[in-house]
Amino acid sequence: MPFVAAIGGDAEILEAYLDGAPVACERLVTSYQDRLYRFALRVLGNQSDAEEVVQDAFVSAHRTLTRRYSGERIRALKLRPWLYRITVNLARNKSRGTKTTVSSLDGADLADSGDSSVPSAPNGRSSGDPLVAVELLDTRALLATSLMRLSPAQREAVVLRYVQGLGYAEAAAALGRPIGTVKSDAHRGLARLARFLSDTNLEVM
Repeated sequence: MPFVAAIGGDAEILEAYLDGAPVACERLVTSYQDRLYRFALRVLGNQSDAEEVVQDAFVSAHRTLTRRYSGERIRALKLRPWLYRITVNLARNKSRGTKTTVSSLDGADLADSGDSSVPSAPNGRSSGDPLVAVELLDTRALLATSLMRLSPAQREAVVLRYVQGLGYAEAAAALGRPIGTVKSDAHRGLARLARFLSDTNLEVM
């Protein structure tokens, strides 16, 4: 899935829905598809599953905003954690029904996702160097594999907090857990990642 830059803020997106503008759904998808895809890819470890989850999340969000929510509820909505909550629930359902593997989560998949959390070319060398390219692919694959070794709760918290950059309050809302629990899961998950990667000379996040 190619990277698509965000257009407009959450307020503009919600205003478009309030106005019944035909471009509302397009703005929603354009603004959030890359972020939600990166999250789903990281927590599920499978590209096709991540794409399916994100597509279903947008369908659910659009139907809710156009058919179920009143104008007052839309105005009060905190869009970002709400969208992540929908995606989290769908990803959890997907992981329960699918034997998760990381076979499709290789360096190429992460590069396509536009993930900025992975390291850049080491020692100032050009990323066009074939040897550097191989090293970066190996690094991305190692990070992906290490994330999948975390518990689901730790993986969700680490990805939302340290990869997606949500604050703890937003992450807690997205995950449906108390802030203290999310903080604990994130800290423990990051510590486990550090242990997994300690022999590779690779820094965590």
